[in-house]
Amino acid sequence: MKEYILKGTNERESVDRRISLLTTLLNDANQKCEHISELRQRSLNYALIIFAGVFTFTMKFSTALYSLFVSIVLLSLMTVFCLLDRRFHKYIHGWRKTARMFIEKASTVINDPTQEISFPRYLEEGEKTAEVFAFQPIIFYFLVLGGFGHLVYFIISAITK
Repeated sequence: MKEYILKGTNERESVDRRISLLTTLLNDANQKCEHISELRQRSLNYALIIFAGVFTFTMKFSTALYSLFVSIVLLSLMTVFCLLDRRFHKYIHGWRKTARMFIEKASTVINDPTQEISFPRYLEEGEKTAEVFAFQPIIFYFLVLGGFGHLVYFIISAITK
């Protein structure tokens, strides 16, 4: 990832510009966190609505072939939503770590204006801190399991008929 470098100097205007730039980057990182968090919540809402709707919809089918097809679609959609949520979860952690880094860099500029600072635009190592078993991902895992259980139910009912 590309590193940006801000040269250190004691000039008041230069210090103000560097602090202003880092503050702007911090605000951008925080806005990205909020936006991705909204996308995660919206994704969860859509997944729950789709799961409930399709689950209810397939119970009205009398033909096992239609039910099987819709169950496969349900399982596929829940898997896509789960993977999408995992990606969003990682991005949030990456942007949070990036925001903390901008705070540290601004502190460095304030405490020692002559020090040269370098920073990337985004810290990918923050993504590694994303928990696999946090609350929202667990909901998606249960939705995938529900889609899988739905599929198994209709396969068993098709075989026994």
